Amino acid sequence: MVLLDKEQIKQIIPHRDPMLLINEVTEIEPGHRIRAAFYVDPDREIFLRHYYYAQAVQEIARQMGLNESTIKTKLRRGRMKLKDILTREGFLREA
Repeated sequence: MVLLDKEQIKQIIPHRDPMLLINEVTEIEPGHRIRAAFYVDPDREIFLRHYYYAQAVQEIARQMGLNESTIKTKLRRGRMKLKDILTREGFLREA
């Protein structure tokens, strides 16, 4: 049973897509613990590996068994998605 969904979590925790690290909360014991779920999206993993963990495109491709051009394409799409989110949220203005 999901107690808090992604949108409710974003109201409590100051993370935003694509860096939101929790997808849903399934159990809460106030003042003690929560049980949360995180689902790994392969595109999100590529974005985090490259920009957060500073892994080279070649290393990501090798470890994930993908073509380097596929990794580059997914990074470009991720940047475009991030730009759209930041623009929509008012952090960027279109030139």
